[in-house]
Amino acid sequence: MFGRITTAAPRTARDMDDFFAGVLTRAIPWPVGQADLHWHILHDPLAVEEQLAGPYRKLTDQPGLAAVEARWVHTTVMRGGPVAQYRTAELDTILARVREEAAAIAPFELAYGRPEVGRAALEAYSGEQARRLWELTTRIDAEEPPGEAETERAHRLAPAAVKALGRAFTGRLARTSTDDDLKAIDDLAYRADLTRLHNSDPVVVPLLNRLLHGLEAFPDFVGETRRTFTVLVGQTVHFLRAAADLDTATAFGERRTGPDGKRIKFRDYRRRFDKADGDLVPVEGDLQQHFYTRLLSGQIGHLVQVEAVNRALGRADILVHFGSRQYLTEIKKNHTSNDRAYLEKRYLAQAAEYTNTTAPFGQLLVLDLTEKKKAGTLRVDELTWLAKHRPPNALIDRAVVAAVVTGNRYTPSDFST
Repeated sequence: MFGRITTAAPRTARDMDDFFAGVLTRAIPWPVGQADLHWHILHDPLAVEEQLAGPYRKLTDQPGLAAVEARWVHTTVMRGGPVAQYRTAELDTILARVREEAAAIAPFELAYGRPEVGRAALEAYSGEQARRLWELTTRIDAEEPPGEAETERAHRLAPAAVKALGRAFTGRLARTSTDDDLKAIDDLAYRADLTRLHNSDPVVVPLLNRLLHGLEAFPDFVGETRRTFTVLVGQTVHFLRAAADLDTATAFGERRTGPDGKRIKFRDYRRRFDKADGDLVPVEGDLQQHFYTRLLSGQIGHLVQVEAVNRALGRADILVHFGSRQYLTEIKKNHTSNDRAYLEKRYLAQAAEYTNTTAPFGQLLVLDLTEKKKAGTLRVDELTWLAKHRPPNALIDRAVVAAVVTGNRYTPSDFST
């Protein structure tokens, strides 16, 4: 970095303070032997000699003063912390980022006011370009990039995620994620774009796009929250489609037999039941187990927990955690109505309550056990929507992706009987 020096008339030695005493006693002292990170503007030594060192050389003949060689004269842009507090990877990252951003700053001139010795050094009066240089070095220094160990793990275990999400983002995930978590995230990153580009499903893609478009209205749906919650919503939409389509054997496995070799009757919670015939009534746990098993076998399986404790003074039905970001899915069943307004009035506040100590986004799945008619059921995209909840006196809207899973349903062949 280079600047042009302009100076005014010199002052006499008696006007000067003790430089070293000022450095040691100022508000933020610089202890002897401590190496601090600095960003300097370096000047052309010939210009320094001609415009600064030469005119002031007579002053250095005074007792206690020594001339600074022209090649060492510099303008300090920013002083960071002690070098010992930075990891090697942090310094490398800061250097690379400053080099990249500083390249966009055009050459500029630095104008120095009347030369006077302050408590630490000569004061310079910067222009807009120099201020931009100070702002970018200060900002980059203040941001904590992932350490060397986290970055190495990210590159080793999640190279596709590093490429898709960036080294800093993936490195921060590596700080709080296990090896298996990183591998799952990497697999997800590798396949996510391909899934979005090549998936021609006429229900899943438009539905997912509609939900994401609605989420964009929420100010907190940005950055890492946007990336991670989008992943969960996508997995949930695929589950809803599968739950509406797959037959019992495909969804839950082939028929089961007991120790005696006899077939065990498996209850599919989505099918018709009749209490008068002794059929067991499906419960919330059936939907919970199905959703959990589906997530567990998919791309984010290592990030899923069931019945996680200490969540809003209670338990969370399904918890998916992406490092520090956690999203909860509340599971309910209802025998009365599958009307959206009715379901939101009964269950939305509870689903939103779990977001009070994390990002304000969650999910609600309701098992619909109402009596059905042989006239068909609603589509998946008609049973899935984005709901909003704000408690009294609250300032932040909570977003809840809500969906109904149809139970107690007829099969298509039943419509012909």
